[in-house]
Formats: sequence, C-alpha cells, structure tokens
Amino acid sequence: MQPKAIVLVVEDEPQLLQVLCLAIKQLGHDFRTAADGATAVCVARKTEPNLILMDVDLPDCSGFNLCWALKQSPELASVPVVFCTGRDTPEDRRAAIRAGAADYLVKPFSLSEFAECLRRNLSSPQAQA
Repeated sequence: MQPKAIVLVVEDEPQLLQVLCLAIKQLGHDFRTAADGATAVCVARKTEPNLILMDVDLPDCSGFNLCWALKQSPELASVPVVFCTGRDTPEDRRAAIRAGAADYLVKPFSLSEFAECLRRNLSSPQAQA
C-alpha cells in the first residue's frame, strides 16, 4: 500500500476549501490548509507536503508569485504545485508554467478529474523527492 501523501491546500474560500479537503481525505491522503500566501509558506516549510494545491487569486498575493517563490526555496523546489482556479486564459496557463506549476485544474471540475490530477502529480518523480 502506498503511504499517505500530504497535500497543502491554499484556498481562501471556506466552502471550496472544505470540499477539496474532503475529496483529498476520501482519496486516502492527509491535508494541511492555508488561506493566504504567507501562511502557505509557513505551513509548507513546517510540513514538507508532497503536493501543493493552490488558487491563483489569494488575499495577500498572486498564486503565480507564490508558486515562483516556493520554487526558489531549496527545501520546497521539488514539490509539485497544482493550480486549482477559475481562471482559464492562455495567459494564465503560461504564467503558471513560468512560475513552475506542474499542473493546472480549472474550476468547476469533476471529482474524477480532481482524483486523476492528484494521482498524476503525486506519482511524479517530483512528488517522490
């Protein structure tokens, strides 16, 4: 049996945060949460998650800038970052790639899409580092 992964969910909308965490738990993983970028950095450094799932629009910063900053940190650079956002423009997707994102999930999405995205990114060599 595969060990439980820790997924850091960075989302400021309480209802969506609850749904995402419930889905992560149902998929057999643990989660940590943060409602803003500053908290996300602290939680990520403390828990060393296997994956970071974040929104683009956070109350204190852009998710793109946060992703880029996390990728500059030696202890977090290898952690895959997946954006979970309602923003679906080619510019947003390019910004995510430039920031170092591993994947981009557009809201609304199905539970099966979410599960496949987590499976794909948790089984990546990055997530195993």
